[in-house]
Amino acid sequence: MSSSPSKSQQQRQTEANLSCQDNKNEWETVSVDYIHVDLQGAVQHNELLNRLKSGSQHKWIGLDSDEPVIQIGNQVFTGKYRASLGTTVFFEQIQEDPSQDLDLVFAKEPPEISTKFVCKSTKKLACNRVFLEPKQQQQQEGEK
Repeated sequence: MSSSPSKSQQQRQTEANLSCQDNKNEWETVSVDYIHVDLQGAVQHNELLNRLKSGSQHKWIGLDSDEPVIQIGNQVFTGKYRASLGTTVFFEQIQEDPSQDLDLVFAKEPPEISTKFVCKSTKKLACNRVFLEPKQQQQQEGEK
């Protein structure tokens, strides 16, 4: 006889763990990936940044594929992963008291924003804007 739990016991335990987690939070972060995205084409960077910050709808499709697709609002981009020139460094804004680590030699007053290092990368996702056409229009052109 094996001492390992049966599949039904494992499934019940998993369901119990999930229901406990659901009570605490609706979502659980499994992993976080940071991607340097370089958008090219007819792009208004400030407008896109404001849309992302405001929580407007955006979709990321096939990030693990050779040609990912990004949609921000009504703008669509396709991209390819490339080596970046140099290293991209990612920081997170933190809510600590900036005066704690004040370097009295170089800073006379605390900085307005405090950050901490998150990760670095030598790759980027280089994207170009694309304009989509409805399939019906493409099919009609193909028949001509």
